[in-house]
Amino acid sequence: MKRSYTTDEITDALCRREGWALKELEELYTALMKRIAGNLHLDRRDTEECISDTLLEVWNTVPPQRPESYIGYISTIMRRQAIDRIRYNSAKKRAREIYLEAAEELPELCDTENTVVDMLSIKDALNIFLSRQSKENREIFIRRYYEFESIQSIARDLALSTNTAEKRLSRMRAELKKILKERGYDI
Repeated sequence: MKRSYTTDEITDALCRREGWALKELEELYTALMKRIAGNLHLDRRDTEECISDTLLEVWNTVPPQRPESYIGYISTIMRRQAIDRIRYNSAKKRAREIYLEAAEELPELCDTENTVVDMLSIKDALNIFLSRQSKENREIFIRRYYEFESIQSIARDLALSTNTAEKRLSRMRAELKKILKERGYDI
């Protein structure tokens, strides 16, 4: 039976530059990273490159970073890597519709599509916002704007109409905008 390591043990091993810790993270989180890439419709080659780049960034940033949650830390890095890959591919006329669609839904919260990722990284404001949501609404929001899943897929999985999912997302965007304004973000 394989030993499972705590976050602190993995972090301490990464700080000591022990390669097993990175392999452990790869084993634990490859499926999550593939799901994020799949939701953005990256092909196999782009997915593998993003996973490798994500693991390299973890290796290069721990230390000084000491993540409390590797799920969140790796997800954030993987999303950024995948979005960077989409932007790169978009420059070559291979835009990914779901990312662009999600970015278009947030114009009242951000000036450009580049700030979608910045907006999603505002940890405290998002934690407040998400803590106020029902479990189902949190899932809808995270799957749409964190994993870039299509509204149709989310609605189907949660047995909602597409219209209901869209309305909930609209209300949540308005609430998030209010919270960000309260926290001093100029929106």
